[in-house]
Amino acid sequence: MLIGVADRKSVNVMTALENYPEIIEFSISKFWKLEELPTFNKLTEKEQKCEDYFKHTPKRDESRRFLVKIPWNDGSRDLTGSLRAATVRLTSVERRLKSHPKRQMMYTEFMEEYQMLGHMVECQNVQNSDQNICYLPHHYVIKESSSTTKLRVVFDAACKNESGNSLNDYMMTGPKLQDDLFVILIRFRRHNVAITADIEKMYRQIRVHKDDQDLQRIVWRSNCGEQLKYYKLLTVTYGTASAPYLAMKCLKQLAQDEKDHYPVGSRIADQDFYVDDLMSGGDTEEEGIIIQQEIQQLCLRGGFKLRKWSSNSQKILDKLNQTWKFNKMRR
Repeated sequence: MLIGVADRKSVNVMTALENYPEIIEFSISKFWKLEELPTFNKLTEKEQKCEDYFKHTPKRDESRRFLVKIPWNDGSRDLTGSLRAATVRLTSVERRLKSHPKRQMMYTEFMEEYQMLGHMVECQNVQNSDQNICYLPHHYVIKESSSTTKLRVVFDAACKNESGNSLNDYMMTGPKLQDDLFVILIRFRRHNVAITADIEKMYRQIRVHKDDQDLQRIVWRSNCGEQLKYYKLLTVTYGTASAPYLAMKCLKQLAQDEKDHYPVGSRIADQDFYVDDLMSGGDTEEEGIIIQQEIQQLCLRGGFKLRKWSSNSQKILDKLNQTWKFNKMRR
């Protein structure tokens, strides 16, 4: 009896499965994990403490943006030498940028925008002995594939000071608040109509309480010939250990706060974000338009602006374009 190519492949697969029964067991186990209801692991003592801390501290300012306090571990903080470390790092970065004028310009533009948007302010007091003052070194990373920011300044809260500790060592990181990326992607692939976007400067839309701002100081100057200047960062800072938790917790709190006004958007905000990336959709274009409008309006209620919209539905993209033109005319 002749066996065709497709038949031979089937025979080979069946033979492999018979020889390796664990493959079948693994595949079936994976399937049922996707279908079953989510299970929630019990929080550790530290994770529960972080959750309780957030519950009793966050507020929203007059513009409805979140105002948070950094969740600190118990005990005192020794941040001796942070100013020296930050100054040495700045000098090193300036030497590297000397041979890259374009990067130097982009670095300066990034920092000037940071200040212009009110995300950092200059401070006069340069003392470094107080346990409530810390200077963060900073450097840059290049991402050529980015459609918006090619150069990003990264603040190094993991830098060890003279005592051998970093600012991150004193922070609680909180529990995991999201589904695994694999689960989110599987859920996303089930939609007939797909919608994606991301939150612009997500961390920096959340303000840090004034009691914690001096622990996010930096040293900076736009020109090597100038005197050093000292600033404090006023928003949740990329590079700090608690930043991912605080950002996701605020987004989930926003979904909870606004669920009566935006029930669809609340559900989407709670389950269809992976950090700042939205991956959602619906069965029909009409449903997709409702999802897009509700999640956009809900996010704006917390100061989060969605951008880089994309969809496989031209109808949704046209609707977005109409809204954008309308808003531009109103300005």
